[in-house]
Amino acid sequence: MIRWLPLILLVLASCAPKPILLKEGTFDLSKRDGKEVMGELFEAGSIATSVSGTARVQATSPGLTERGIMDFASTRKMSYASIRNGIGIEGYRLLIDGDSITVYNRIDKYAERVALEDAILPMSLLDILNPDLLAKRVSKLYENPTYWYFLFTDGSAAIIGRSDGHIKRLDASFATILYEDVTRVDSIPMARRIQLLSNDQKTNIFLNIQAVRMNPESLEFDLRMPAGTRIERP
Repeated sequence: MIRWLPLILLVLASCAPKPILLKEGTFDLSKRDGKEVMGELFEAGSIATSVSGTARVQATSPGLTERGIMDFASTRKMSYASIRNGIGIEGYRLLIDGDSITVYNRIDKYAERVALEDAILPMSLLDILNPDLLAKRVSKLYENPTYWYFLFTDGSAAIIGRSDGHIKRLDASFATILYEDVTRVDSIPMARRIQLLSNDQKTNIFLNIQAVRMNPESLEFDLRMPAGTRIERP
């Protein structure tokens, strides 16, 4: 069975990442037009079309903690990741395309594939790292002195800082995503610390971005599986 992030367990112990805490306060319905405010917060140049980089990853769930280092590349439609343990041994390669997720287990030499709609991570890595909120339709807008709170027609929601325009929280269909330590890379905002909390509150994924390139000219999305590799489906 494919885990949410198929990482190799490390024997070496380390402290769990500090959870990201956001004190939103209460919100009132805004009199402002949501589309207009969204346009003020984000310019077209602040939305990336592709990304590549390296992140430290930790996944925690009841009775299980996994840690690793992830090299990744992603557009809005495809994502690739290579996952290594702390001593550099590559264990998994992950490919998310338009309709499926494939995980190649380099240790046991087989792959698993699931339909995207059945996956726990039904979106590209770029959509997590740099959400394109301009592509969404606002249904309602709430506000308080510190944050804007957007509700979208697809059922998702976002909390954005009024002073800096940074996304603090994104409520997606599969998880709540929290963002912290936002810097700009080539004029594009990028959070260095990201936490994903599953809807059942049982699984946490922590991403600590170590290096990142925005809009690289060429990306590779090849799992490089040997010919004849067995592909299992659930």
